[in-house]
Amino acid sequence: MAEVYKTVLLEIRPRLQCVNAFIKLCSNRNPIEVVLEHDAILLLINKEITKIGCKNMKIVTNSLSSLRVTDNFLSFRFLTEITHENKGSFKAEFLQNTVASIESLSNKPLLSTNSRYIIQCANCKKSLSNYLHFHRVLPLPSETLDASDWFCHNHGNSGSISLDPKPNDLFYSQCFVHINIECAINLKVSNNVLVCKFCLKWLGKKHTNNTIKLWFNTVMFSNDNTSIASSSLEDSFQVIKNTLKLSLHNASKLILSCQTSRTNTDTLLLWVLEKNLHILFGEESLKDYHVAKVLFKFVKIDDILLKEWHDDSLVSNIDISKPMMVDLLTNLYKCNELFPLEYSKSNDFRVSYLFLSEIFQ
Repeated sequence: MAEVYKTVLLEIRPRLQCVNAFIKLCSNRNPIEVVLEHDAILLLINKEITKIGCKNMKIVTNSLSSLRVTDNFLSFRFLTEITHENKGSFKAEFLQNTVASIESLSNKPLLSTNSRYIIQCANCKKSLSNYLHFHRVLPLPSETLDASDWFCHNHGNSGSISLDPKPNDLFYSQCFVHINIECAINLKVSNNVLVCKFCLKWLGKKHTNNTIKLWFNTVMFSNDNTSIASSSLEDSFQVIKNTLKLSLHNASKLILSCQTSRTNTDTLLLWVLEKNLHILFGEESLKDYHVAKVLFKFVKIDDILLKEWHDDSLVSNIDISKPMMVDLLTNLYKCNELFPLEYSKSNDFRVSYLFLSEIFQ
């Protein structure tokens, strides 16, 4: 089997009762014949038969269409029969309560007021602070919310709401924290960009004159028992998921940006076409995954398209860390390679998937 194909990718759309198939071949093997069975795909090459099992799928055996063999890829489409799970033309869907989905309300704090911490660079492990004991550990509101509603952030009895933490405060989100600049040592600041004094790795940014923004994927909060850090790719996926939860549309546009130096800001345009697409992917056996199908484009700050997206009130803007940008782009490019060349691009954008990282580990 391994001599015929490398990977199989099936995009399943129950509403349309159709499946798009992309099979990456070991080599260009013309001629090749495809035969559909009720629960499998047969590849016939030089009188040899290779069977690809399609679990939990009822294939319409005479529905093969759009068959193409190019550049070591085999692509085609076929129809499926109505099953008990997707009976009817439209499967019922239920919208989640978007208010309850806001990440800052749903997350439990990773840090405690009962412990003392040292902040360390995730790269070189050097200390970026003395021991810190936070008296208040509070969630940051979503950028779409009114900060005045967050009365817990009130400083004393002044009646004013401030999201600038005092030296003994820590305000957190799912992927980053705001702390007072007095808490940190061994940082170099250049035009609001923070880097480690020892290894010069990117750490975060200066949010206001008194507040710095550090990501859990660039620093570690260490105490006597454990170190708290996160995965930059998983953080990227999570902030995108949180943004999509607030959208009532299946298709959404996002601008992800990161100031990486004094003169440069990395910007990624992400056009989510399908928020919840069921795929089967694998080699010898196919596994189920639920992904988002997207178009993406890495653009310069003066790109005309970026200005158009900025002017669109329906486009969401997300600030991410440098490691998140690098790992997200790497994952998007890897997923883009799962498609044949003719299906891998659309209007200067590349086609890819979100939330699919396990297959590359």
